[in-house]
Amino acid sequence: MTKSPGKHPFALLNASYNTLRANPAALFPLVLLAFIQLLILEILFFAPRQPLSFFFAPIIIRTQGEVFMHYPFNFALIARWFYLLQMPMFVLLGTYFLGCTVSVIDAINNGKTVKMRSIFRKTSSRYLHLFVAALLMLGVLKVMIMGYDVLVKRAVQIRSTSGTYFLIKQAVLTGLPYFRLLMNVVVTTIFAFMIPLIVIDQKRVFPALIDNFRLLWGSFWFMFVSLILPAIVYLPVIMMKSNKHLFGTEVFPEVALVLIILGIVVTTLIETVQYTAITSYYLLKKESE
Repeated sequence: MTKSPGKHPFALLNASYNTLRANPAALFPLVLLAFIQLLILEILFFAPRQPLSFFFAPIIIRTQGEVFMHYPFNFALIARWFYLLQMPMFVLLGTYFLGCTVSVIDAINNGKTVKMRSIFRKTSSRYLHLFVAALLMLGVLKVMIMGYDVLVKRAVQIRSTSGTYFLIKQAVLTGLPYFRLLMNVVVTTIFAFMIPLIVIDQKRVFPALIDNFRLLWGSFWFMFVSLILPAIVYLPVIMMKSNKHLFGTEVFPEVALVLIILGIVVTTLIETVQYTAITSYYLLKKESE
């Protein structure tokens, strides 16, 4: 393993891309997670119809209203429920499959044959620690979101209809999707080495947290840039979701479902690149020590 990928974010990302191109097996864990998300999306799509309506109809009518059982409001319900499932899905499944990805990259970098059954079994033994790590990440993300909510409340109080304060108000009120993307990158950077430490070095959560900050010291901005560059690919998806009138979502509600599916696909690719880069850089630092 050469140390050149650790000298520049673009070099690290290029090395990660080459690793994925030469070893498509690294895509499998997060592709499987994407498949599970698409399956959940399909269940939500058919929830108002027989036979699933036998279970879901009373829940939908009681919590949302009978109108959401019918077109086009059922598509709004799909988007709403799928969004609400994102955080539980990250805690219960997300970090586990990210851990599997880390384990695959570790095997590739050590010249081992990638055996997915062995990878899943090895990562399963670390599930509890990954679960707690996910809660820590989610907790920090929630604090950031609460901070942004305070900012939104202050922005709503701005009465200016032009000028600098008006622009600030508009930026805050319309910038939440973009800020969420930034927050996700920041949180991923803060806990960048947690999953590799738990999966590769078999560390417990809190020793892994301490070592994570030790490894991150002096390389935070390097990792942040390395992670935000792939994340930028998600900006067109945000723009399409934020400008519904331009993409026919208000006229054709089905477009909203297409955008969710597109978001799943793009996120899968981004996270695979990010954690390939994280794991590669972690292994380089470990080798240099």
